Amino acid sequence: MRDLLNKLKRDNKLVENHQKVEPELEATKLANDDTVLFHDIDGHKVVLNLINSRDRLAEILSVKREEFVQKLSWPPLSEHDSAPIRVKEILMPADIAISEKIKNLTDLPILKYFPEDAGRYITGGVLICEYGGIKNASVHRMMVLDEDKLAIRLVPPRHAYTIHRMAEKNGDDLPVAVVIGANPIFLYASCTRVPLGEEFEYASYLMKKPLEVFKLKNGAKVPPAEIIIEGYIKKEERAKEGPFVDITGKYDKVREEPVLEVSNIYSREDPIYQGVIPAGIEHKILMGVPYESIIYNACSNAADVKSVLLTEGGCYYFNAIVQINKQTEGDAKNVIMAAFSAHTSLKNVIVVDEDVNIYDPLEVEYAITMWVRWDRDLLMIDHVRGSSLDPTVAEDGTTSKVGIDATKSFRDI
Repeated sequence: MRDLLNKLKRDNKLVENHQKVEPELEATKLANDDTVLFHDIDGHKVVLNLINSRDRLAEILSVKREEFVQKLSWPPLSEHDSAPIRVKEILMPADIAISEKIKNLTDLPILKYFPEDAGRYITGGVLICEYGGIKNASVHRMMVLDEDKLAIRLVPPRHAYTIHRMAEKNGDDLPVAVVIGANPIFLYASCTRVPLGEEFEYASYLMKKPLEVFKLKNGAKVPPAEIIIEGYIKKEERAKEGPFVDITGKYDKVREEPVLEVSNIYSREDPIYQGVIPAGIEHKILMGVPYESIIYNACSNAADVKSVLLTEGGCYYFNAIVQINKQTEGDAKNVIMAAFSAHTSLKNVIVVDEDVNIYDPLEVEYAITMWVRWDRDLLMIDHVRGSSLDPTVAEDGTTSKVGIDATKSFRDI
């Protein structure tokens, strides 16, 4: 992470704030969408909006923005890239140790982002867990309960939730680590939906070299980072978590969630804490962009797909534009159904021809205007599973979805 910050500073793309800033609400107001390094939040350095654009993510991953769906697919689409790059286990780096200054969670500059948030939240930490030979790395919001406990949002049936339930059913606490300020590529890899346990290998693939990890006292294997919280997700212990602003900018509801008990905190000297602003551009990119490759792969089974974009207006999550080389009538509707199946939180899918620039909303709107006949090109699906983040879903979790075939009909050409 420091290498990226140094590069941003050289390129005049890093805003540095040397004033004393309060951890509750003030940092959110000052950051906007800029990459900001605060030098004094409770006496600590804090960075926000590290990955604040698609172009920044493309730079970090060394790919072109237009190549995301192909280059970020897992397993790799290219046979040339298919050989796995293994993880490399190392000794704990000399510059990382159990912190003398950070004794517990109250010593960290954990932020409260919005007025009605239930408390201070860790938002940029990667949760690493392993149980029964199954490992996982994923990003979760974590609410501070007291100096050594966090309430952690685990979403069923995702991987961390499943692993915790396995341990709990066997009467075990789950050993975990929360990694803050690691290599940004590892952060991105941990936000993806790769198969269970493959985030580490995926990070190695994206880095083009083995991801280095070392073992903590509780057995968790972690990559080097600015701050590492070691602990256990307790069996049969729950606490109220929320409300908290999620990706749409709306407050998510209160739930009973598992409790993580902290045993040790490791850090570098003068560590840089990383936060992700809820509903900010970085949150949306990390949560949404990984789905583009998933949608691309699924839709490629239905047609000759060229690219996929989750739009900014749809929070990088709910609305997809799929670009295809149309070969037969009906291709677009097959693609629409494949997209909804691949990413069940989607609300709207628009399919366009390959000559339409999907990054230009005016071109997409023009395609809809010129080529859509609503009695023929609209596909509405009622009473299907939606997203809990969508404020329009029914109490049973269902909603309606719309697909639009904005490709030229061969009958109209």
